[in-house]
Amino acid sequence: MLACLARVLDQPLGQEQLIARTSNLEQVMTTGGGWQDQVGGITPGVKLIRTDPGPRQTPMLHWIPFDMAPSGPLKPRLLLYYTGYKRMAKQILQKVVARYLSRDPEAIAIIHRLKVEAEKMESDSAAGDVDAFGRGVQHYWEPKKAFDPGSTNEKMKPC
Repeated sequence: MLACLARVLDQPLGQEQLIARTSNLEQVMTTGGGWQDQVGGITPGVKLIRTDPGPRQTPMLHWIPFDMAPSGPLKPRLLLYYTGYKRMAKQILQKVVARYLSRDPEAIAIIHRLKVEAEKMESDSAAGDVDAFGRGVQHYWEPKKAFDPGSTNEKMKPC
């Protein structure tokens, strides 16, 4: 929406500006969001995103070569399923941030594991190992659920 408004006003935004303004808008709206969704949605492709610690986040993107073509190796392994279940990410984010800020040892360990799993998926995909990448997605999902069990529900469990 912000990109469209900027174009209508003949003031197009670069990706960095759009990411920053979208993050600011989320804060004003008190949705509690960070920068990850904006960077993931605004920049195309499969990527690993890093930032340095601190309040001012400047995402650094590393694109991962991955064959996303309809005839590629990933296509037969993907399924998008709409559960109809809605949830507000704000509540999940509040719990996650509270655990992090309290220096909960389990939360710190989960954050470390998430970083390790993301980096492993990056190397697996760069090596063209689609099966290992797929296992990595599952390995990444497990600590996410451990951070906040409310991030999933019965409809989302695999058969």
